[in-house]
Amino acid sequence: MVTFCDYIQNVRAMNTRAPGGRGKISISRLTRPSKDSLKMISLSPSRTAQKRKVMQETNAFVGKMKKNLSNLKLAPPSKVTTATSSSSARTTASSSNSSKAQKPSLDIEGDDDVPRWEGIIEKISDDTKKFYQDRVSHLWSAPTLLARDFKASLAAFPHTELDIAELELQAIERLLAAYTDHSNNWKLYLQEFKGSRKSYNQACVDAQTNEAEEDENKKLRNIETRLREDNSTNAGEQFVWFVLRTIESIRYIKIWNTHHQNRKWKTQLIEQTFADEFPELLKDDSAAGQMKKETLLKKYKRSHTTVIQARRELLVLYEKFGPGILLDRVWDADATRRGTRRSGRFRDIVLLLCADNSHWVPIHSHYADSLYNILSILVSKDVAEYVKDFLTQHPPNVPDDYEYGWGLADE
Repeated sequence: MVTFCDYIQNVRAMNTRAPGGRGKISISRLTRPSKDSLKMISLSPSRTAQKRKVMQETNAFVGKMKKNLSNLKLAPPSKVTTATSSSSARTTASSSNSSKAQKPSLDIEGDDDVPRWEGIIEKISDDTKKFYQDRVSHLWSAPTLLARDFKASLAAFPHTELDIAELELQAIERLLAAYTDHSNNWKLYLQEFKGSRKSYNQACVDAQTNEAEEDENKKLRNIETRLREDNSTNAGEQFVWFVLRTIESIRYIKIWNTHHQNRKWKTQLIEQTFADEFPELLKDDSAAGQMKKETLLKKYKRSHTTVIQARRELLVLYEKFGPGILLDRVWDADATRRGTRRSGRFRDIVLLLCADNSHWVPIHSHYADSLYNILSILVSKDVAEYVKDFLTQHPPNVPDDYEYGWGLADE
């Protein structure tokens, strides 16, 4: 009598010899035994009856196996492995891309305005650090600049012949070199750029009035309104407006940073500022008008995010270099609202520059002296005093006993 074990062994032997067979039990072969496999079975004289019995028992066995396999509902091992590997690959790639896309944050939000450097520099790529060592670090020893150099830079702005990265490098060189010259030389080179005294004096008065505003929401909205004003007609006037704008930008971001956890307050401020700038959109209640309002508001929020980031970079630079960043329009944070772009490395270079104390020299006094002379000549001493008062009320990160040389030109 042939048993199931005998039959299965015979089928296994046939599968092993069959093309593509790998010694495994084939369900397709078990559904219908081949003639060759049946010939291998030793049959008794009642050949037909035994054959029928073997076929019935075989079909029952195959049916049971199929039922058990279908209940498992498992994918073939090879596919499971592939899926797992693919999932793992996607996870690894996602992690890698996330790590690659992650940029160091200007972690200055909070009550203190000085960035916390721990963990920030480590996020900067080795390529950028090498770029800083090769192209930037040696600029700390750049020779001091004179009044004629400031005039050349003032007249050449926006330096359209330079690409963005090179423009930023030259601005860093001017920042680290610092300007210093005799007051008579400042007058000699800057007299032709002199602007309207009345308009700038009034701008300073308006800014001082707004500084006393207790409602921070209203104060920032007023700042945004003034930042959109620019009646300049020549390079000298444009420079003075840049100085006044930059002071307002620093005031703005200092208050903004104190509300770093209040998203509702920030959202309301942005929407109210948008309404201040586009009041005509609020009067249109039509469906088309509402759609236009929503579209412009989304663009406005994206633009505001870019400006906020630029103002954070500006504040980091101000904490390090004080009045030095008021001497070059390249550092204008609100220019990003008007389409001015930064290079891909700009933020990282700013962080490395401000964290680098190995080459520090006391050049703040040169900054203050030059700025005071420049503003006194281009506009008036009243405006120069206004800027001096701001720097006194919002001092950068310098020692408490450090004294500026306001208006004290080198002899």
